[in-house]
Amino acid sequence: MKTFFAMVFSLGQLLPTQSQSQNPSSLLEEGFAQESDSLLDRFLLGWQNALPPLASQSIERLPGDSRTVYEVYSAFLSTHLPDTVFQYYVLQNKLYFKICDSVDERPQFTIEHCDSITDFSPTVSWLQGKALFLSKEYYAEVYGFIGQGISKPSAGHGFSGGELKRRLEFLSRRLFPVEGHWGGYWSFITGPFVHLIYLSRDHMHAAVMYADFDYSWSICKMACTPHRLDHRV
Repeated sequence: MKTFFAMVFSLGQLLPTQSQSQNPSSLLEEGFAQESDSLLDRFLLGWQNALPPLASQSIERLPGDSRTVYEVYSAFLSTHLPDTVFQYYVLQNKLYFKICDSVDERPQFTIEHCDSITDFSPTVSWLQGKALFLSKEYYAEVYGFIGQGISKPSAGHGFSGGELKRRLEFLSRRLFPVEGHWGGYWSFITGPFVHLIYLSRDHMHAAVMYADFDYSWSICKMACTPHRLDHRV
């Protein structure tokens, strides 16, 4: 019996206490209540540590199509971010791509019959700030904080007016929320959102379909060579 209690005591010492570990939601709410930049930074650094970029060596081991898509996205993003330097950059965590005979074929907005990469986290060492990949879990944390669901205010407990404004202003100390095109929801993606990447079967050409800050759709065509991509807008 003494041995059993000793084991329970030892395990209890290893488990995090409430002071040692806070869930992300409570950090945001506590930081907001206290108007604390340090608690907001703790939430964001926890986010960054939870979803680190995929190491270059791991990208090299990906299947050919996925590896090239990673390279295309990184090369595209490096030339399409806003001129403003942010402390944190929120980047998408899922990417759709389509293999086609020619990237000059008429682009389709539908993602049916397309492949996708989930838990997408490219290496962005050239980024001047910290990368935050918007996974489902952190999507829920950030949008839950402002009382919104996937694309609209959550039924029954959405914030509006002054309360929504105060919460957005708190997040704006570190992030860059942009109001949705049709109103009623917000985007936290920093820079362009890549809707779909077209990749030629020989991996020599790519076309990136993306939406910019003003929600206008554009296509960026790129000529691909091993470990190097030349941009053609």
